[in-house]
Amino acid sequence: MSSSVPPLVRARSLRPWYVMAALVLAVVLGLQGLVNGCGSTLILREGTMPNLATVAAQAEEAAQAEEAEPIQIQIQILFRLGDAAHLRSLAEHARVTFPLGVGRMLLGGLLCVAGFLALSGRRGSRTFLLQAVAANAVFVALDYALTPAVRASWIGMMAQASSLLPGGLTEQERASMTDPRLLWMAQRFRFVVFGLGPLALIALAITRAPARLWFQAMAAATRDDTEEP
Repeated sequence: MSSSVPPLVRARSLRPWYVMAALVLAVVLGLQGLVNGCGSTLILREGTMPNLATVAAQAEEAAQAEEAEPIQIQIQILFRLGDAAHLRSLAEHARVTFPLGVGRMLLGGLLCVAGFLALSGRRGSRTFLLQAVAANAVFVALDYALTPAVRASWIGMMAQASSLLPGGLTEQERASMTDPRLLWMAQRFRFVVFGLGPLALIALAITRAPARLWFQAMAAATRDDTEEP
């Protein structure tokens, strides 16, 4: 007598929680890479770069309109300046950053597609996702290796932008908020924790024994369903 529970439903119930989390993370990372890569290439093609003084003035005006606290105003201005300085540093080294932006867009799309396929447990989707994760990890490392000048330019702009922070701060407080040593440490931390870290977690999750068994069960259940008359 055949079981009352369809094989595909039974196979889906075997999926470990961390596999689901890893696959959703893969899709989110892929979408993020796709959007960021597309956005940076479009901005570099247009060639319009923000002026830091204008950005700081607009951010301060917007924060004051919201009646934000002084510390909130300073933080908002600092983040807006960071984004503007990042765009300017990308533009200064467009020969390197433009092709990297295209690569980020393509590999982000690849990771997103691989994550979606793996969510359904399709045959071969685990191998495909591992290949996409590996390709993105290599790209992240290559991106970091090729862009020290971009990071140095960004940190230099941020150090100079300390003068654009609102009044009420001493010279020492302004300098500490854009200390180049802290900014270099933040860049390294970002590379390891937010660049390679999520990809390593995805690879670890889908290579564990329960995850392999789930992918095998899903592939077998899907094959059985297609073979039924």
